[in-house]
This record gives sequence, C-alpha cells and structure tokens, in this order.
Amino acid sequence: MNFEAFADLTQSQTLLVQCHQFIDLGGAQKGLSLPN
Repeated sequence: MNFEAFADLTQSQTLLVQCHQFIDLGGAQKGLSLPN
C-alpha cells in the first residue's frame, strides 16, 4: 500500500471525525441553551 495515500486517508478520516465531534458539540450546546 502507498504510504502517502494511507496518510491522506488517515488525515481525511481524522478531519471527518473532528467535524462530526464539532457538529455534535454545537448540537449539544444548542440543546442546553434551548428550553425543552
């Protein structure tokens, strides 16, 4: 397997996870700030 391709894949995976965590965090903050 090409190491550079693997590194790119790992980096995009990490960015994806960070993006999801950021969205989850924003959703949680909205949920906390809004009355149920």
